[in-house]
Amino acid sequence: MSPVVIGRLSGEDWRTWRRLRLAALADAPGVFHGDPEEERAYDEARGRPWPHG
Repeated sequence: MSPVVIGRLSGEDWRTWRRLRLAALADAPGVFHGDPEEERAYDEARGRPWPHG
């Protein structure tokens, strides 16, 4: 088993956040309130604010 690492995301981590967000939406869309298809289409300019929001 891999260790769990907790850290603060920065704007440079937007791809990691996007990957986690899309996985969460696919798993439980009603809990995370978003449209996976819409969010999958977001580009970097739209994706960078996520870790700060």
